[in-house]
Amino acid sequence: MNYNIRDASKNDIELLKEYKRHSIFDYTDDLSDGEIKRINDYIENNLNINKYKIVIVNDNIIGAYLVTDEHLLNEIYIEEYWRNQGIGSSIIKDLIKEYKTLNLWVYKNNKAIKLYESLGFKIEKITDSRYYMVYYQ
Repeated sequence: MNYNIRDASKNDIELLKEYKRHSIFDYTDDLSDGEIKRINDYIENNLNINKYKIVIVNDNIIGAYLVTDEHLLNEIYIEEYWRNQGIGSSIIKDLIKEYKTLNLWVYKNNKAIKLYESLGFKIEKITDSRYYMVYYQ
């Protein structure tokens, strides 16, 4: 599948907020009302678009990702219709080539764990709700 990547702009902020909410709330089901409010407040007031990348297929935005300075894949989100078509895998493979070491946090309920493991990521830490996974080249 052919796709393009571009830097996020201010015009993308609402979509990025939506993706961020999906990246969290689609994989958690036992958050307290206070934690949900804290997460929503953070997304509304602190989402920094500077390093986000937008994924485009046929002039349509279909996802986004963010890698921080610490080589943390802070977020990768591909819209459901476009999943399982190799786009996320291709993006992650390119990031591995670029960074050599890449790490991420993933919710235990996220089916992408199998993808990360197939790409060579290893679980290094476990919390109640998430895994910390690392890829070393």
